[in-house]
Amino acid sequence: MTQKHAIGLDLDGVIVDHTSNKLAKAKELGYDLKPEDTASGVLKSRMNYADYSALKEWIYGPASLNAEVMRGARETIAALAETYDLYIISRRDIDDGGDTLGNAWLKKHGFFPYIPESNVFFVPHSVVGSKNTVATRLGIRAYMDDQQKIL
Repeated sequence: MTQKHAIGLDLDGVIVDHTSNKLAKAKELGYDLKPEDTASGVLKSRMNYADYSALKEWIYGPASLNAEVMRGARETIAALAETYDLYIISRRDIDDGGDTLGNAWLKKHGFFPYIPESNVFFVPHSVVGSKNTVATRLGIRAYMDDQQKIL
């Protein structure tokens, strides 16, 4: 039997859709945003640093488990899993529980039949190139991320 090729996936913004949570928190902080305003680069340009930091802490913390599944993600991942070994490599810090919440979200939304929990890796925000280091070690040649600069 031939070995499947490996594909890497980012979690937030690729599988997890934080749009509703971002809009709700932004409104609470006094910002009137539209869904198209919720990309990280746009948010950074529209919010002051303290508010943007509070929003990020909230969506990756308390609101994380309430985030929605990105439209089409479950079906696409189920189809890919038939042909490829799938891995998640996400920049969520483990010292603040981001990894625990990420795994809990994946379990809640039924992704572990397609991506084994042992194929989920969390890397620190502070280490530049950490996703690429893990992807290289795993032999991943294709990787989907919502932020090109991260790779």
